[in-house]
Amino acid sequence: MTSLVTVLDVENVSFSRTIRGYNPDEVEDFLDQVADTLQYSAERQAELEQEIRRLQEKMGEYDTMRDSLQEALLMAQRSSEERLGSARKEADAIVAEARSRAEGIVNEARGKKDDLLRQCDEARKTKEMFLADFRSLLVRFSSLVDGSDREEEDSFP
Repeated sequence: MTSLVTVLDVENVSFSRTIRGYNPDEVEDFLDQVADTLQYSAERQAELEQEIRRLQEKMGEYDTMRDSLQEALLMAQRSSEERLGSARKEADAIVAEARSRAEGIVNEARGKKDDLLRQCDEARKTKEMFLADFRSLLVRFSSLVDGSDREEEDSFP
């Protein structure tokens, strides 16, 4: 391939004059250079346009991927927020149930304690009544024994 023609070359080109005008060989050579340069420029432009299209397609794919990833992230965030909310509700329900059970256990224990205290009071009262009856019985036996001792003393001369 011949050397490429620059804009400066085109502006500064000068052809030698012949009787009938410019030298046809020089003009033909220059036109060949211009044609080669234009051909190269056209091919290079086509390559660059193809590269631009390829990069634009790739950029479109990346944009699509980015959008998909952003959507996936938003869905994951929503899902995690929903799961977190659900877990909080479940935890609150478990805590409420545990509190309810604890209150039931405490109330049941209080009821049993009250029953045991009543039974203790009844046992004390029963013991006190038994002791009172026993003392009363002892006093009677004692008075009977004392009365029988006197009768025996009286019957013995």
